[in-house]
Amino acid sequence: MRTPEANATVERRRAGKSEGAATATKGVSAPHEPEVGPCEVYFSRSATLNLGNYESMKIEVSLKMPALATPSGVERAFTVARTWVDAKLEAEIGGAKEGLGLE
Repeated sequence: MRTPEANATVERRRAGKSEGAATATKGVSAPHEPEVGPCEVYFSRSATLNLGNYESMKIEVSLKMPALATPSGVERAFTVARTWVDAKLEAEIGGAKEGLGLE
């Protein structure tokens, strides 16, 4: 794969006439190739259950997990985190309702 290049040209003009020019070329990272490294994705959801008599119970589930620092890596980690948190929250809500006799 060919490395992208950036060119810079400097031209000196005096009274509208060119007195010389210099061009420099340098290899650069492509803008669409993000730096790859570790990062973390955090996802959290909560639900509040009405217990009656002006009382409530808040249930919160969160997950922080490592991800590859690319758009697709972060998206994959986010999808995994969201799926796990949603399933765990539903299970916790069901258990709390059952334990409190709310169903």
